[in-house]
Amino acid sequence: MKLLAVTSHDILNDSSGTPIHILKILSALALRGFQISVLYLKSDLSLFSNVQHHHKNKLDVYEVPVRYWFSFSRKLALGKNPKVCIAFTNGAASRFLPVLYALNLPLVYEVHTVFRDSSITSPISFIYEQLEKIVCRYTNHLVVLGEQVKELYISCRDIKKDSISVIYPSVNINEFEIVAQPRNRDDNVTVTYVGNLVYANHGINYLLEAARIVCSQNPHINFYLVGQPENAPTFYQKELIDLENNVKFISLSDPSQLNQILKQSDILAHTRIYSLDNLSVQSKMAVYMAAGKPIVATDFADYKFLIQEQGCGYAVSLDAERIAESILKLADNLDLRIKMGEQSRKTASEYFNLETNIDKYINILKSIS
Repeated sequence: MKLLAVTSHDILNDSSGTPIHILKILSALALRGFQISVLYLKSDLSLFSNVQHHHKNKLDVYEVPVRYWFSFSRKLALGKNPKVCIAFTNGAASRFLPVLYALNLPLVYEVHTVFRDSSITSPISFIYEQLEKIVCRYTNHLVVLGEQVKELYISCRDIKKDSISVIYPSVNINEFEIVAQPRNRDDNVTVTYVGNLVYANHGINYLLEAARIVCSQNPHINFYLVGQPENAPTFYQKELIDLENNVKFISLSDPSQLNQILKQSDILAHTRIYSLDNLSVQSKMAVYMAAGKPIVATDFADYKFLIQEQGCGYAVSLDAERIAESILKLADNLDLRIKMGEQSRKTASEYFNLETNIDKYINILKSIS
């Protein structure tokens, strides 16, 4: 089947969560026999930029600057004659909307960051908000990354229940076999957080406040904060006073180094704040689960179900004392860490398994082609 994928992310060069997720899904579909052309509709306003073509992972990727968004996308769609289009994120779907209308192409729209009716702060945000409403009316099927996102789109965008599916971010579970082996020593315990280190909605301040409480009670617990930017510690100078020996920031030059860090970790942290930006389940959670470690997360979005109810760790209120209390419980009990880590692997196999989730994508694509 011929598939036209549309993205507003540089999936070939950007190693953050959303681009990696998109590349992973499209590459897996290509291995299943789909002929995939990818339109990367980049926000390049230069009058001198031209369309660039790349071939990687069995994908033909076209970088398209703003002035060619409509003309080239229409030409490519007519030439490739895809059976269905899949647009990842609001930005991609909105930018591609004129071509969809012009050619009446069937569409699967995958939501990553949900709409924000009550927080529009600029004309561009307002335009995208209105375009997203049109996309939702046009789309044949909606894919969302969480049950709470599904309920939101059913109630606020009038999406029919049989036209919306929850598919969590995916990982190849087998790639984490070695990572998931439990560590046997329980003296020096490592708590690891992975993600952007300066975004306010990631809740790093809460984690550092919890670290202060934890280390005051058990100085043998260390915290690794892994991600970008490299100068992240300068954002938290006050919070890091007296924590220099227990908190280490790690900026990875090679993403493959992450597995070694996860292997040496005992507890994984996910302290996202309560906001619409965090309502979708992040790709990081798929990695956390597959890594086979107990998780301490805030009880927002689907995390209470995925973590607390599945026995993979603790989902607690966004409060430093509650976060610290959960970390200390796990740090003091090796058997509990091993048990919850095993449950994380089982949950990853059930909800985040790449092969299983690709079957879901294929069923959706075939149903509307």
